[in-house]
Amino acid sequence: MKVAVIGAGIMGATIGTYLDEAGADVWLVDPYKAHVDAINTKGLDIIGIDKDQQKFERNYPMKAVYTPDQIGEVMDYVVYCVKMMHMDDAIESAKCVSDAHTVQISLLNGVGSAEKLLENYGADQVVYGVVSSGGEIIEPGKVDRNFRPGMSFISVGPASKKLSPELLAFKEALDKTDCTFNLYEDIDPIVWEKMIKNCTGNAICSVARVTLGRLYNDDNGAELSELIEKEVRAVAEAQGIHVGPTPRMKGKFPIDFPHMPSTAQDVIAKKQTEIDTINGAVSRLGRKYGVPTPYCDCMTMLIKLIQANYDYMKL
Repeated sequence: MKVAVIGAGIMGATIGTYLDEAGADVWLVDPYKAHVDAINTKGLDIIGIDKDQQKFERNYPMKAVYTPDQIGEVMDYVVYCVKMMHMDDAIESAKCVSDAHTVQISLLNGVGSAEKLLENYGADQVVYGVVSSGGEIIEPGKVDRNFRPGMSFISVGPASKKLSPELLAFKEALDKTDCTFNLYEDIDPIVWEKMIKNCTGNAICSVARVTLGRLYNDDNGAELSELIEKEVRAVAEAQGIHVGPTPRMKGKFPIDFPHMPSTAQDVIAKKQTEIDTINGAVSRLGRKYGVPTPYCDCMTMLIKLIQANYDYMKL
């Protein structure tokens, strides 16, 4: 099994090392030179959590390149772990390691990556889904893979809504490891369940500069989150996607829960965010289906205002 993982950050390192544990021939692809050079020189150091919920540190001898054309052969699977603003370039660059049989798997945040893949490949080749864990790049060549077996998961499904032998083989490989990997014929309800989590937490934490624990234990934060959730659900229903019940926002996490969502991390680091694929996507689809989304509209505009003025911010 030959796999190219496009993007060797937290998610790429997570699934890449699990696939390596499963015996796959894995190539990590990333333009971050210091990271790639460190992996090739000394391997990829992973801080992980095992099935007994015990932390460990392990070194994975991995192959890493700056661009897919350095691989020099066609892959069975290409896994995309980049940000949406880089997806078009990633798809184009990975064509040299893809053919009519290569399965294209997107693990990007938000919605829209499957549509980009479908512009280039048939529905029988396109797979997309979600990842429920975070982590941190400690330094080039060292990643905290904060994936908790049995609690964290990767869930995907095919654009064709039909499970192929290739996708089943991919799951069979990961099932040899501690990675919780789920397959669904219809992944859309799972994707939109995560959209609720992303849309109700990412933008608000970015603007308010608070953790999820603080957000969901504040009356104003919890109420605003619930108003955004109603919009996300309405847009999903307009597309024929039903999302099951989710936990109430108020008190969803302990007040000392320390996590800052990825969008908030990007804002603090003064990076471009993925707001267009989360709240911005809800706004865009709301206009398409005639669903009002004033709260998502507002959060999207606020994040874009902040992004455009990083160099001029007073705080």
